[in-house]
Amino acid sequence: MIKTLILLTGIVVSVQVLAADTKNCEPQKYKFGGQALARPALDKRTGECFHQTPPGLQGNDLADFNHLSEGADVYPYEWFMSLKSATFKDDDDKMTKAFRVEMDKRFGFMEAHTRDSVKKVNGKDRKIRYLMPYVGLTAAWSTQRTDDGLINQTNNVGNSADAYAAYENADGKFIREDQIIKDVVGTDGVKAKSIRMIGTNCALCHSGQMSYDTNRHFTPEFRIQGAPAMVNIRGFFKDLIGSTVFMFIRGNGLENFLADIKKRNPTLSHINPAVDAAEIKDHFCREVAKQSQSLGKAGQVLGKSKLCMPSMLITLLNVKNGKTARMFGAQDAIQSTYTLLLKKTYGFKDSDNIGHLTQRMKFLAFLSGGTNPAIMETASAFNRTDAFGRISNLVLRTEFPVDLTAPVSLPWIWGLKYMGNLHYNGNSNSVILRNVGQALGLGAMVTSDALDTTINVTNLDRLENLAHKIKVPEWNDVFKEVLDKNDQQKYLSEFEIDMSHDRLQRGFAIYKKECQTCHESNTLVGPSGVLREYNMYPLSSKDGQYSPNTDIRAALNAIVPVKVRTKQNDVVEIPFEKKIFDDVAGIKARYYQKYNIPEEQQAKMEFRDIRGFEFFRDTYLGSAENKKGNEYGKMQKGNGYKAKHLSGVWATAPFLHNGSVPNLMLLLTRDTERPKYFNVRSNKFDPVNIGFQDWERPGDRPCGEDEEMLCFNTLETGKNGQPIGNSNMGHNWGVNLSHEEKLDLVNFLKYLPPEPEYSWENQNNNY
Repeated sequence: MIKTLILLTGIVVSVQVLAADTKNCEPQKYKFGGQALARPALDKRTGECFHQTPPGLQGNDLADFNHLSEGADVYPYEWFMSLKSATFKDDDDKMTKAFRVEMDKRFGFMEAHTRDSVKKVNGKDRKIRYLMPYVGLTAAWSTQRTDDGLINQTNNVGNSADAYAAYENADGKFIREDQIIKDVVGTDGVKAKSIRMIGTNCALCHSGQMSYDTNRHFTPEFRIQGAPAMVNIRGFFKDLIGSTVFMFIRGNGLENFLADIKKRNPTLSHINPAVDAAEIKDHFCREVAKQSQSLGKAGQVLGKSKLCMPSMLITLLNVKNGKTARMFGAQDAIQSTYTLLLKKTYGFKDSDNIGHLTQRMKFLAFLSGGTNPAIMETASAFNRTDAFGRISNLVLRTEFPVDLTAPVSLPWIWGLKYMGNLHYNGNSNSVILRNVGQALGLGAMVTSDALDTTINVTNLDRLENLAHKIKVPEWNDVFKEVLDKNDQQKYLSEFEIDMSHDRLQRGFAIYKKECQTCHESNTLVGPSGVLREYNMYPLSSKDGQYSPNTDIRAALNAIVPVKVRTKQNDVVEIPFEKKIFDDVAGIKARYYQKYNIPEEQQAKMEFRDIRGFEFFRDTYLGSAENKKGNEYGKMQKGNGYKAKHLSGVWATAPFLHNGSVPNLMLLLTRDTERPKYFNVRSNKFDPVNIGFQDWERPGDRPCGEDEEMLCFNTLETGKNGQPIGNSNMGHNWGVNLSHEEKLDLVNFLKYLPPEPEYSWENQNNNY
């Protein structure tokens, strides 16, 4: 039955990995549009067989993917360990909890390993917790080497910890991790003081997890590498910053904070909690009062006082609740307060070079100031964010930002290696441009006019190559314990997890009719002819054949020209396409120069063998000519989004590029009948409808004012009454199928094998 099914579908007949040194590569066979086709499996450049089976991440690879720093380490580690959350209380609501605890429950941060996993670091137990970089990297030394001989020696991921055991200092010698303050060489070649920092990397958003209620008393959790995470990265930063700022006015909160740091770190014996806290709080109230745009004359009076006036307290209470717009005009004051706290914590003198850390405090102040009140912002919460908008505002647009009205669902990342054009709208072939942009969005900084940055391009290259090892999730592999009928100690097999072979055959016929033409592309491009170029589709109706009607802002916001102020104080406009490509190219070139990256290594980092030279293109305005000599850089006007291959789509809810449809069955429902409001956050998997349970709002109940982080509002509009990014309209394919036919199609999408280059190794044995 199974072999018959595979021959019937014709998607992949053989997926054995061939020896790399043979040129007699077995052709890759597939069926497209009902026609049996084949293509050579030979990489013309290398002479090696092309198709492969990614092994997945394990051991050292998994540890590095989870914890390797991109250079986006934003918050002092000693502060993080002693900070109390302004919003997270004990059950009796009498005591504020430590910020660092239960981040999995509050923000969806996936735990790296079990709670009781520990590693000995300098004789002390170091618990393994969340998917965050190894503690210790800062702006001043994100390019410093680590002593790989002291970590992950056993190839057992359970032995990785939250910190490296040793670092390379400015003299090229390895020093112990418990040296809190270190002298290092910064990216500008100058010796500087450095401290331990915490931050995030790509694994946080691209590591999926789902739970499933069995018909016994077990609720197993399944990890899916490369799947979108149900994580609230914006909520994390809002709470982190709100808790820090609120501490400056909350009774003896700052004094207790400093006392706890001193207790945890005896080498910081210079801290005088009561005296230091009083000086910092006085500075904060005085400086913020001078600059806060919301205080007016009261601010002028407060500037001469040592007290925090009631209006000031209202502003700060808003900050506590994550509403930071009133602080936007006070960023300089907040930065100076953070810098003062930094000096008091670590005992820095005026003669110490802490320029990189001062810039880091400026970035934290930028986060504290909140969104520019002059622009509109669509709420970013669990599983979605306006990454492109935030990055462009922070790095490119600065003084002249655009509205943050284009949030997108976190994408899945399997199949990256042979994906021709990247991002939802296929606007670039450059892995470095994409990864540098991501690092900047997570907090990496440009630190000089010469385009020195905190970005660790070498680590980004390592993370990119690790991502290429992520395999497409197989339904029966993920749920193998649930499906094991012969082991009563495991979970009982259940109908909704089992696949029906009859449904698979019927579902394939529906897939060919409804999905295949758009979501499968056999156009191979690039110097080696191995990159797969996905079909691109317009944003608006075209000859009555295509009418997506979903959000267009993710494509349109990016094409707004970038306004910059010249040295003569003139404001000029630069096309976004040119600005982003040139700036990232400058960052990359500076890194190559500074760290003596040879040309051969540069070519490998950019994957020129299969991608050619890098380009960025505007898919909406179109690109009539080749980009940098790449034939696949051409693009007709009016395009918005690409239709990716659907293998593994069952693990990627919610759906559409902006995450506006909660499950696959609803995606097969006419857009006018889809829910206008639904909950987000739960990771309880729904194996029938393919999404998550507990997302329904009875009666399609509208989102409340206090639910912007937990409720998706597809009707949300901006100040001008226009939709701002959350529309669930469009993609009206499959809507006329019967309920049973929809179940057939969904059942097949659980099975759909990947493209030939990422085929399952033992596909014939899976069912």
